Amino acid sequence: MLSIARVGAAPVLGYLAIRHAGVAFTILLIGALLTDIADGYIARRFGLTSKLGALLDSIADVLVFFVAVGGIWAFHPDLLRDHAIAGGLLVGCWILEIGASVIRFGRLSSFHTYLSKVAGFLLGVTIDALFDHLHMPGSAIALAYILC
Repeated sequence: MLSIARVGAAPVLGYLAIRHAGVAFTILLIGALLTDIADGYIARRFGLTSKLGALLDSIADVLVFFVAVGGIWAFHPDLLRDHAIAGGLLVGCWILEIGASVIRFGRLSSFHTYLSKVAGFLLGVTIDALFDHLHMPGSAIALAYILC
């Protein structure tokens, strides 16, 4: 259910980014990132893991990441200009991984490891800092390095 909620949150986040509703975007995005951490924990803790759940989680991850990048574009275009190479590497690595997974396995990858959750958490911290206007110099570079 949490993954389905994140899938549903993606178009709402996109709409909020287009409307430049920064506070609502930030609150919903942070909620989506926190439920990403929670759903894996809950599934493991209570033995509720399934192939469908893993697939929904992967789809939700891609959608939320996509709208997070869209939010950065909408709310912080200067950051993208200032860190165009790091941002390009980040998005390029993400697209490369998705493409390789679809070509090799015919579907999105499904990395449900603790390390992938740590990477997701760090992404959330970076996005939280960015959207709370606490931009730390070099965070886009660090984020690209972590995720690639």
